[in-house]
Amino acid sequence: MLLLVAMIIALSVAAASEVDITTLIEANSIVSISNNFDTSVQNITIYNTSDGTISESWMCYIWHDENGGVMEAFSYDDGSWQIYGGGEGYGYLASEQTVYVMGFYADAYEENMQYLMAQNIGEFEDDHAIVSQETTQEGNLLITVEGSSSSYTEAAGGDDFIYRYVVNPETLHIISINIYMVGEDGGESLYLHADHEVNVEFEIPDYYMQIHDAEVLRELHVIADPGTNAQVEYVIEAPIDVPIAVYSPEGYDIYEDEECTVTVQTAIQRDENGNYPATSTIYAK
Repeated sequence: MLLLVAMIIALSVAAASEVDITTLIEANSIVSISNNFDTSVQNITIYNTSDGTISESWMCYIWHDENGGVMEAFSYDDGSWQIYGGGEGYGYLASEQTVYVMGFYADAYEENMQYLMAQNIGEFEDDHAIVSQETTQEGNLLITVEGSSSSYTEAAGGDDFIYRYVVNPETLHIISINIYMVGEDGGESLYLHADHEVNVEFEIPDYYMQIHDAEVLRELHVIADPGTNAQVEYVIEAPIDVPIAVYSPEGYDIYEDEECTVTVQTAIQRDENGNYPATSTIYAK
């Protein structure tokens, strides 16, 4: 009888420790990570499944500004940066060796941040299912998930994937990820590896001060829905020598002409001194 009771207790403890996939997804949403930790850093590497070489890599940083607002940045293997937060965005384009301003108009910034905050530290699809859980020697959870990937199928060259997550057993935040493409012969080829740390210190390039300390600014006027009752004019400012990457809200494109027949194909050009026009206008519809 005592042995039976012990077995029942052991089974109850094991069942209680099982993690369901919905809980895992919720614990690793960007919203949850930003609410529960001061900072987050994820280092992501993509591999060619044919030969194991690195295809690309990038890092994602999450922190809070002095007002508690969420900031998010991405650094890429070519040295480029994108930084979002505080109602604006800016970055560094390594190929041009230049800082640039992200020019959001109308609801573009809010839509962009909603997209970023809707992401997850892990990679999850509707058909994903946990197939095994075990405890590692370090005391973490190793959770194996199987399923498809709408994001990676074409790039990886396969339809079936295995996701192995190392997870903190207390907070359930993901510590590392290995995603494998499963071949027709059942063999596994590493497609993605990511490491994730929370509450760590890091430095972000101070492009903000470089942009906001500029003494001479230029204006890009964006006239949305020109010639209609809904016409609204937005003004995007940037230093006179800094390019602007225009971000449109969903359903809008930018045009060179008021009739909105010629889409903007090329960037506004600098003059011989490296400056942009003090004022320029584009249209959106």
